[in-house]
Amino acid sequence: MNEKRASELTGLSVRTIKNYASGKYKLINPFGRGRGHKLDYDMEDVRGLLLIKALKGIGFTLSQIKTMLDAADEVMEQRIVMKLEMRIIKYFFEGR
Repeated sequence: MNEKRASELTGLSVRTIKNYASGKYKLINPFGRGRGHKLDYDMEDVRGLLLIKALKGIGFTLSQIKTMLDAADEVMEQRIVMKLEMRIIKYFFEGR
């Protein structure tokens, strides 16, 4: 979806969304580029924008939010690796 639709869904301005996607902190990673080389957002981006909006609303700075999002990404990556390792172990030691 385009940034205008993301703006409608989140209640954030297009300018704010662009800032969160490509500003100093790069809080979200839009899916890619759509027509006219504009950023293309998916529902994961919208969820991220809503989370950022909520965290800003309770007083967190963008720097603090970036730290939290990075930590959450790292935890998710670790969980994925752990699940893959468990599947590999199960495959080799318990059979298919």
